[in-house]
Amino acid sequence: MTGWWRPPGAASTTLERLRSADGALPDYGVTEALLNGVYYQKLQSIIRRKYDGDVRRIMEKSVGSQVDMLNLMHILRMKRYFPQEDNYLPVLLPYHYKLKPQMIHAMCAAPNAEAVLELAQQTPYGRIFDQ
Repeated sequence: MTGWWRPPGAASTTLERLRSADGALPDYGVTEALLNGVYYQKLQSIIRRKYDGDVRRIMEKSVGSQVDMLNLMHILRMKRYFPQEDNYLPVLLPYHYKLKPQMIHAMCAAPNAEAVLELAQQTPYGRIFDQ
């Protein structure tokens, strides 16, 4: 990688994996998911190492809920704007909090965004989607 800025550590390794032999630009959705994955992995590591008790529990809840909402938002966006896509997992964060993997897979398999919202109502976040 050339240029004036080189991403630190894990982000650099992640970006190196995206390089193609022909120099083509990487898929932006996958790139975003990989970089967000590195970010949230580092954030979780810091929370586990530096905090305990109520503060740790609150931070894990906050970050976990954020990850769940980002994954749900990505699924909804893909269903709405890229309905021809059939593999949503590469653009999702590889973490979950209250949205269990089975529910995430069911949402990815849903036929459209409306069906995803119906499934979302069955999750711990369901009351948000009742409005």
